[in-house]
Amino acid sequence: MSSIAGRVVLTSAQASQLPAEFLNAYEIENIGAMSWQVALYKLERLDGQSLAHSDRGKIKNILWELYKRKKSQCRGLGFVVDIAPDLAAVPIGWNLPSPEEFEDYAVYRQEEVQVSLANPRHHKIVVSLIREGLKRHFKNNNPAELGPLWQDYGRFCQQPQDDGESNASFCRRFDFGVKILRGQRVVIEFPITTTAVDNFSFADYYQNGEVDLLAEMIETKRADRVTRQNQPIATRVARYLPHPNNVIQEVLDLSQEATIFDDSKLTQSEQKKLTHKKLQCIRFPDTICDVPLYELRLILGSQNTQEDHTETIISPSEREALMRQLRNFIDGATIYGQTLTLSPSPFATADLEGGFVLPPAICVKGQNNKQVIIPAPIAISEVTLKERTRKRSQHIRQNGFLIQRPINPLLAYPRKAGKDSAERIQQDFNYLLEQQGIDYRFSMRGFDTVDKIRRTIEEEGYDSAVVVLPPNNNERVDLHEQVKQRLEVPSQCIMLKNIMPKKIECSLQELKQRDNRLARRIEHRTTL
Repeated sequence: MSSIAGRVVLTSAQASQLPAEFLNAYEIENIGAMSWQVALYKLERLDGQSLAHSDRGKIKNILWELYKRKKSQCRGLGFVVDIAPDLAAVPIGWNLPSPEEFEDYAVYRQEEVQVSLANPRHHKIVVSLIREGLKRHFKNNNPAELGPLWQDYGRFCQQPQDDGESNASFCRRFDFGVKILRGQRVVIEFPITTTAVDNFSFADYYQNGEVDLLAEMIETKRADRVTRQNQPIATRVARYLPHPNNVIQEVLDLSQEATIFDDSKLTQSEQKKLTHKKLQCIRFPDTICDVPLYELRLILGSQNTQEDHTETIISPSEREALMRQLRNFIDGATIYGQTLTLSPSPFATADLEGGFVLPPAICVKGQNNKQVIIPAPIAISEVTLKERTRKRSQHIRQNGFLIQRPINPLLAYPRKAGKDSAERIQQDFNYLLEQQGIDYRFSMRGFDTVDKIRRTIEEEGYDSAVVVLPPNNNERVDLHEQVKQRLEVPSQCIMLKNIMPKKIECSLQELKQRDNRLARRIEHRTTL
């Protein structure tokens, strides 16, 4: 995989200007002065049935269709904001016919209102207008610092950096949300994630007679995932402009996955003959288009890029720098006639009121299997929380858990660490389970790769796993990432040196008799 080029690093001068703790968001400073005139349209089904949440998309499409038919009678920039399943807001300058029957619906112009944050009933409209306005700003402008962007649903992504050697390229993906905080303070938040695009076009797979690999990647990405309508998810593909630009022009849904699966069964020579064919795709919302194979590349999912999980991790300094670039790009944007002004610094958490939520009372098992209530603390302090934890642990050690469910835990150890050490860990773990009144025990299996752990779990029916990490630092980091990405059961990774110091050559149970203080420290570290 090719790394993301041009990573930005926060300078010490920039870091000193930031709040001590802050959100990934900037406050809208002039939200009180922003308002819009809108018209509210109500829709009803002609058969008298009530509209549901799933109908919101339908009513928006109806109003857009009416706008297209009466475009000459509509003034101002366009937007349709759904407020309820049967109610939507449009610009006041849209003079749509009312009452009007369209398909199976009746459309009525209900009222005209001036919306602002001052009226709580308008909050949803205000949030939607700002979000739609920001989306329009991203579509119509390119931020110089981020380079040309391409749109994937409601998010915008940087162009992939293909190094010509890797199988896929990663690029940063930007989203934005509008949040109303306490005291009617409004912020724009910037969730920043990563997406990956295959470096090979569909034509490359056909030319090399490897359509089976493309089909496998599509199948892996879909992985039995379904939409809210219980339909298989669409396969998203990036359409590239031809050379020399070689940039993503748009994102489409592939409507002919079955064709690729059928072609994957052909011989290599038969696949090569199809290199210049076109595939049918869908451009949002429902436009059919035929696209040459050489213009299509698969947008990959996390299922395809598991081994390169580290490429998706964004450091705090890079995240803050990207946030600042996004802030500079949208500061001063025009949101349907209103200018947006953002604060120069991220929103400081110190500006919000805070407090503690007291933990509740807990029920534990007492003597003779009777229930005992440990009351909730009256106040929060280190002393009260430690005492609460001590009482609960004491009850568990003496009487076991109140409710137990069957578990089948696996202890997986790297073969290079040696079986003797693994047996010691197994003995100590099972001793601790016994001490806490848990009737189940760890089974021990060696491994060379995470795939070996996964196969062992599937074949032998384990429902949880503790994985001992190897001593080598590089191997340890890589293995930890793979365990979290590829094991589907609850898992925990442990470092051998943390639970088995080299100077200790006996079991934890024996150590308690020799050095109870050291044994308690190791026991505490292990149970955590």
